[in-house]
Amino acid sequence: MNKKITPIKLHSAKFYFTLFLVAFYSLCFSQKISTSVDTLQIKIGEPIKYTLKIHDKDIQNPIPYIKKELQDKNITLNSYLLDSINKPKTYILNLTSFETGNQVIPAFAIPYKNDSLHTTSYKIRVQDIVVDENKPFEDIKNIEEVPLSFFDYLSKYSVYLVGSLIFIAFGLLIYFVIKNLKKASKSKTELSLYEKTILQINQLKQKKYIDDHKFRLFYIELSKIIREYTEERYQIPAKILLTNDLFDFINRKNILSKEDIESLKEIFLVSDSVKFAKFNPTAQTAEQHIKQTLHFVESSKQSKEIEELSEQTQENVDVKIRKI
Repeated sequence: MNKKITPIKLHSAKFYFTLFLVAFYSLCFSQKISTSVDTLQIKIGEPIKYTLKIHDKDIQNPIPYIKKELQDKNITLNSYLLDSINKPKTYILNLTSFETGNQVIPAFAIPYKNDSLHTTSYKIRVQDIVVDENKPFEDIKNIEEVPLSFFDYLSKYSVYLVGSLIFIAFGLLIYFVIKNLKKASKSKTELSLYEKTILQINQLKQKKYIDDHKFRLFYIELSKIIREYTEERYQIPAKILLTNDLFDFINRKNILSKEDIESLKEIFLVSDSVKFAKFNPTAQTAEQHIKQTLHFVESSKQSKEIEELSEQTQENVDVKIRKI
């Protein structure tokens, strides 16, 4: 005759089964950290692979706490690697000991929220290295000489090579700079009086004195250009003579045409009025005086070319007379 299971026993079975599931869940899923070592016995100085797995993302980096706890221990942390790609996050520590005998990898306290998690401690055996003193010493082989290759020489003398190249480049740079300066200086000195004066007039126009109504500065430079040109062209002291004295001198020497004299007198009269009487001419007047100055320079250049041609012709005539 079969016995029936009473309700009390049925409820007791459910209770114990539930308790077992809770315990199993706790053991499987409540683990926050886990550790393992690859060996418990090493020779002095040999590495131990210590693996620390982090199962909870809220746990902080354990390495600073491990280093702190190993400060006064006979266990040394040589290096570590972090595998944060795979799950769980894994720290692989390279530990060793330089003290023989039984040593202990301590249980490390890792802060976790308001508490600490403790790892498993491991007792390891560190053996000394046995040296066979009866084993004879072997002779050291002679050093074999290996011929140096091109790249060996290049590497050996690279400093001297780079230094030589820099020195040569610096020398070439100085050479070309000096050459260009001499060329620029030569080209500057080779400008004729006409070319130099035209260049000065163009530079004066580029300063925009007329557009800015800076007539005093404009006429100071314009009169200076005319005086310098006249002095060098006709060999007269135009730069030091007053305006009236200058034109008296020009009239006595009869070196300018009546048209040029009247044109220059007009320019110098306005120039003196601007500089000494604060006269303000119009922009059109200043532009006209630029044109008159250019015309004076052009006409005096042509007259000089005629003079030079006449001198050459006279020299040729003299030569023919001497030959006869």
